[in-house]
Amino acid sequence: MTPLKWLVMGVSLSVVGQCLAGSVGTSRAETSQMTQSQGAQSQAVDSSATAAEWGLSAGEWTQYQQAMAGQRGIWSPGLDPITTLGVTAKTDAERRRFAELFVKAEAVRVEKELAFQKAVDAAWARLLPTTQPIMGLASSSPASSASPFGQPAVPSVGVMSAGRVSLFVRDNCVLCDRELKKLLSQNRPIDIYLVGSEGNDRTIQLWALARGISPAAVKSKQITLNHDNGTWASMAGAAHAGDLPGLMQQVAGEWRIVHE
Repeated sequence: MTPLKWLVMGVSLSVVGQCLAGSVGTSRAETSQMTQSQGAQSQAVDSSATAAEWGLSAGEWTQYQQAMAGQRGIWSPGLDPITTLGVTAKTDAERRRFAELFVKAEAVRVEKELAFQKAVDAAWARLLPTTQPIMGLASSSPASSASPFGQPAVPSVGVMSAGRVSLFVRDNCVLCDRELKKLLSQNRPIDIYLVGSEGNDRTIQLWALARGISPAAVKSKQITLNHDNGTWASMAGAAHAGDLPGLMQQVAGEWRIVHE
């Protein structure tokens, strides 16, 4: 074969190689674009489903995401979508709509939690009738009044009235034990919240037994034993989260911190 033919053949192969390389590059780019498009579509579907779960439109869900990406997300991390939209609403009509959505959602939540609590109570009675049950945070507990902004939800009162009280304590706290002893001597109905229990039922059971709390009083719900789960810190505020014991009582339908 002559040098000219070799030259022509080399040029032809080079052109074919470049075309193939270009084709592969184009194919990869198209595949990447298709993958990104599918991912975006999947996220859009997930967002629409989540928005519908909260009773929100796609546009309202976008507003919620934008709000949480700004100051509100720093002030109130983890705030639910309806409350976020309610506190950032620009018109009375918007606030009214989100307030109604909030009430409906809360009604459904409370109904489900009460139904489950009844099932838990039945399970305790059926499976462990002689063991002290650890009560969950009921809908009437101080947790339901906690402010989503990390500040005290209600003002305090200086005098404790008759009736049920909520006592927040921690282990190895002399003042907490003294307050508990005083309330027990008054035969007061008490909802006890142990700060720092880390969700361990056995921790609360041992704490209660060491302080002479009667299993019968717990079974009759004269006394309930609860995990605090951050409730006291939320109610008292960061500046007073370590001030224990903490005493709260419901006054005129509102939970108030009692300072004796």
